[in-house]
Amino acid sequence: ISTVGLTYKQYHDQFMVESQLNANVDLLDEELTVWQGRGMQSQGNFDLTNFGSLLTENLAFDQTAKSLHYMGRSRYNDILSLSYDVNTEWNSLYADGPLMSHVLGAVWEASNMRFVRYSSIFQQLDLRMNMSRSEVGVNYHPGLLYHNPLTSINEPALGFRYYTNGLSSVIKPELRKEVNVGLDISVLDGRIALTTDVYYRDVKDHLIPSWSATGMRWTNGLDLTSKGLEMTLDTYAEKGEFNWSGSINFFVSRSIVNTVHDGSSFKRFQGFSTAFTGAVEGQQLGVIIGSAYERDGEGEIVRGADGLPEVARDLKVIGNPNPDWILNTNQRFTYRGFSLSVLFEFKKGGQVWNGTSNALNYFGVSEESLSARGQAINPYWGSGVEGIAEGAIEDASFIRWRSLDIGYSFRRSLVESLGLKKLELGIYANNLLLITPYSGVDPEQMLTGSFGTYGLDYFNRPSERRIGMTLKVGF
Repeated sequence: ISTVGLTYKQYHDQFMVESQLNANVDLLDEELTVWQGRGMQSQGNFDLTNFGSLLTENLAFDQTAKSLHYMGRSRYNDILSLSYDVNTEWNSLYADGPLMSHVLGAVWEASNMRFVRYSSIFQQLDLRMNMSRSEVGVNYHPGLLYHNPLTSINEPALGFRYYTNGLSSVIKPELRKEVNVGLDISVLDGRIALTTDVYYRDVKDHLIPSWSATGMRWTNGLDLTSKGLEMTLDTYAEKGEFNWSGSINFFVSRSIVNTVHDGSSFKRFQGFSTAFTGAVEGQQLGVIIGSAYERDGEGEIVRGADGLPEVARDLKVIGNPNPDWILNTNQRFTYRGFSLSVLFEFKKGGQVWNGTSNALNYFGVSEESLSARGQAINPYWGSGVEGIAEGAIEDASFIRWRSLDIGYSFRRSLVESLGLKKLELGIYANNLLLITPYSGVDPEQMLTGSFGTYGLDYFNRPSERRIGMTLKVGF
């Protein structure tokens, strides 16, 4: 790895101009030996000695990346700033040409204008805008894909499976065009600060992984547009030895699929034969596609002679795992040597396919299937183990108490008497509380922990709750 840079800066009255040019070369040469365990003897133990057999594979790959980056800045009277960045990358994975990115930015610092500064209201009042056009590649490397050990069909006791990331022969860089507008406000001597960002992004030739039994390959599968809003409110107050600081983050995002490249009505990501995530034109990215109820012209469910719901012939979009909005709040209190921090998260909207419930109903071991145990025919048998997917779609909204941290910093006199510079004791707890209408274990857990499995629950593991103590000693 080598980097060479040149910088030029010039001042003239109220103007400042700066230019910087950097050249970089990265050489990646990696050899990996991978052991893949098969036939887990004791469920949940991922030590290689716990497998009946091991497969060994030696892999080697190399990648060369060369880049040239130019950065230009100009500033007028500490009020208006303009910037232009351009980056050119030559990557050995793309023989057709370099990857180019351009970013044009502007910042109007109204808080430095005389009439605003003298008003004593705003400590910061900045308006930002960025426009960018960039070509984006992929990281080409082998990796491990986590599998839910309860749901792997071919090897039900396998916890991890090895995949290599490959590039299709016709892959192209992903093209992104984005506009971002932001506003930064600070008042009351900085006690209240608000940051707001609104963005619009247009993506062509979106790179997505395509899975098979032998591995994964990147393909240019989609065109999509994304837009979103992010707001952060930071506050703090103090009185004597008591201090309080808080932060609230609010997120809204929508990604709509415009085109599926292979000409089909949808692009499948991951999941099962009757319930999986994918891309459908005109829908949000990652919607849930699956088997649905047959309905009449009035929208009522059609039932057969046995009284059981009939399954529609074609698969349909039955759910959307993307939330309407997400809000996080982090509050911290300190008094003398004591500190207390709490983090909560609120998520509104989004849906999950509860395949676990359908499977338990099929085998007659769920509370829902209790009334059918005395019947000659289990009403859940007709639709198979996975059931009719539409009937297992549930609301994934939740309120989660993510973390609690309590700490105490011992007095300096005591610490120094022990010959130390720092002595702190802490207690922490994560994932303390979950309130949700979802009937499964956790609406936030993914099926396999990889791309395209959010919103699918088939015996997923619940989130871990951790409680512990920390001791920090400085010498």
